[in-house]
Amino acid sequence: MKLYLHIGMEKTATTSTQEWFSNNRQNLIKQGIYYSQVLGPVSHRKLCLWALDKGVEDSGFHHIGVHTAAQHDQFRTNLAVEFAAEVAAAQQAGCQYFVVSNELLHSRITTASAAERLAIFLQSLFPKIEVLCFFRPQIDVAVSHTSTLSRDRVKLSSSSFDIITPDRHYYNYHSVAMLWANAFGTENLNLQFYRDWATAAGYLIDRLNIDMRELSEIPRVNEALDISAIALVNNTDTMVSWADGTQSDFSRLFLDKLDCVEKISIGPEMAHAVQARFDESNQALIKAWPKLDISGLAPDYDRYNRASNMHKLDQATNLAPALSQMVNIFNQRIALQEANSMLDRAEIALMRHRLDRCHEFCTNAAKLLERLKNGAFGAEVSNLHTRLEQIKTRHDQRKSELSEDKSIRAS
Repeated sequence: MKLYLHIGMEKTATTSTQEWFSNNRQNLIKQGIYYSQVLGPVSHRKLCLWALDKGVEDSGFHHIGVHTAAQHDQFRTNLAVEFAAEVAAAQQAGCQYFVVSNELLHSRITTASAAERLAIFLQSLFPKIEVLCFFRPQIDVAVSHTSTLSRDRVKLSSSSFDIITPDRHYYNYHSVAMLWANAFGTENLNLQFYRDWATAAGYLIDRLNIDMRELSEIPRVNEALDISAIALVNNTDTMVSWADGTQSDFSRLFLDKLDCVEKISIGPEMAHAVQARFDESNQALIKAWPKLDISGLAPDYDRYNRASNMHKLDQATNLAPALSQMVNIFNQRIALQEANSMLDRAEIALMRHRLDRCHEFCTNAAKLLERLKNGAFGAEVSNLHTRLEQIKTRHDQRKSELSEDKSIRAS
């Protein structure tokens, strides 16, 4: 069975590719193509986390509950076993091809040790591996990436493009290609241009002769944000809203719900200047991979003929403090509702005698309430604290009763 390892890069319609494979997972198995589910239902971020060097911080660890070196070791051990079982199941199902896709492999795997660790792991499971990466002109990626950065609450300005240089591994395609070629072998690295293939899904559909009759169309995912939405982030401080300095899971601005009327525009002068910084590194890529055509990294400068609106990102508003406070209050309300929901689920679990689940929900609710105790909803938090203690008391009573029943039966 052959593995197609799609590593990105970011901003080349990777979300569309992953959603298509996920949506058609079962029907693709019928055609001998298996899209991993163990690594993630849609995007396979767990594989990237598995490969990262020890001590490297990544927000993905928070979402899977990995906070210590010991937990990281256990995560690696468990995922290796689970993934090996999934590969075996795919083989048993008669699949000839196995597909893994995660664009963070391109952006987060930046050391030889991480890439080699991943190669050794995957080569132990697959006799053939093809690493698939799509490149796009750097200026196009940089402009598209502004929306992603803004979603991550990064404040942007007219000077943000000053740091888009070949010194950054993310934009140095020659460096990226050499990293993966050294780990997996040059012959196993397939470099394509985004210009030629709108999605990796489209490329694999063509490459593997996939019959589309029972499959859905590849979705079009527009991730661009309006310039006003990006300016909103610049004027709203919602990254940290807890007293202990940790980031709130509820720091949401719902940017994707806002209409995108005016996209960010950098103007023709900046577009030419930024792309020119990569002439040397792009030529090095073409020299190392002579089958590639340098024109695949030439931007369509017509799209940059509109005047720059970057100045709008530098405009501060005297409403910023009140806006930040309002958003944080909204986020506290969301957290309060989540805590209330946790207690509802704890009570349901208690009624079903699922004491372990009841304890888990109570613990999660307690964490939220602790962080909300100095916020805007003191009375509501106090009421939920009272309810939490009542549930915990009933939980302990029930646990004691079950222990006594067990002792009586044993005697």
